[in-house]
Amino acid sequence: MEKNYLIPNNWSPDQLASVLMMPVQEVKDLISGKLSITEMRACHLAAGLDTSKEFWLQLERIRRKKE
Repeated sequence: MEKNYLIPNNWSPDQLASVLMMPVQEVKDLISGKLSITEMRACHLAAGLDTSKEFWLQLERIRRKKE
């Protein structure tokens, strides 16, 4: 998320949280990998970043397989 969205858009986690309409700490925890991407979070990510919910859920499935 950081490499693909924060850096290219020159956003801070606080700015991304505003775009996603999510709490700042939740966004920071997503970026750091402390939180998983749930259905609801995937909806926020998809709406705010012009992607699909399925895209984010697939990334979460891939991340879980690597653990």
